[in-house]
Amino acid sequence: MVHTAKIIIPVAANRGLILCSRRVGNLKLNKTDEQIITALKASKELTLAEICEKTGLTGKKVFRSLRKLFEAEMIESKARKYRLLTDKPPAKGKAEEQGTEEEE
Repeated sequence: MVHTAKIIIPVAANRGLILCSRRVGNLKLNKTDEQIITALKASKELTLAEICEKTGLTGKKVFRSLRKLFEAEMIESKARKYRLLTDKPPAKGKAEEQGTEEEE
C-alpha cells in the first residue's frame, strides 16, 4: 500500500479545481534536492533566500524541492527557516508499515 497525498490546485482557466495525487512513498532525489540537502547539512537552519544564495538556484526551483522534501518528512520548517531532519529518502516499505499501524 502506497500513501498518496491529495492536493487541490485551483485552475484559473475554468475557475474550477483539479484533484491531483502525488506519490510520497517512492521518493527519488534529483540534483536540486541533493544541492539543497548539502547546503542544509553545512548549516543548521537556512531561509529560502539563503538556500538560493548557497546553491545558485532560483527561488522557484528551491521552493518546489523544499516542498517535496517537506512532504517526505526529510526537512522541517519553523519561522520560514528550514532544517534537515534526515538526509535519506524514506524507504519504500516504511510507508507501507506506517499505514498498517495506523489502521490497527
